[in-house]
Amino acid sequence: MRKLHAMVLLARDPAAIQEAEAWAAREAADPMAVDPNLAALFVAAAAQFGDAERFDRHLTVYQARKAAGATPQETNRYLYQFANFRDPALVARTLDLVDQRVLPQESLGVLLRAMFGQRHAQRPAWAYLAGRNIGERRPQRVLSFVVDQD
Repeated sequence: MRKLHAMVLLARDPAAIQEAEAWAAREAADPMAVDPNLAALFVAAAAQFGDAERFDRHLTVYQARKAAGATPQETNRYLYQFANFRDPALVARTLDLVDQRVLPQESLGVLLRAMFGQRHAQRPAWAYLAGRNIGERRPQRVLSFVVDQD
């Protein structure tokens, strides 16, 4: 798994990316068709190299699974990968989906923390956090997900 992670997310090997995207498509169609230990990696790779069309498919899968009562693992592997989309318009759209309550408010802390871990999303995530007085409006536990307490 580490080798696959390195080839896709770090080395950005085109053949490995294409293979990961194919597996992500299989997982989107049927989560049982992919080893659950690898599914999140495939979904992450598809998001990292995804465009607006993939973002829309990603959102559709997330919403369908949530509506169907899919397991948290099957739903959250999509929810938390919105932070991986690199196009600035898609980063902004992810934050808009939080404001529109398409993405659940209770995931805000985890989602922002994931965005702070992605260089392409750090500034927009910080602007979002700072511009909305999150500390005043959100429970303290949400902020605890954003701030590393090690």
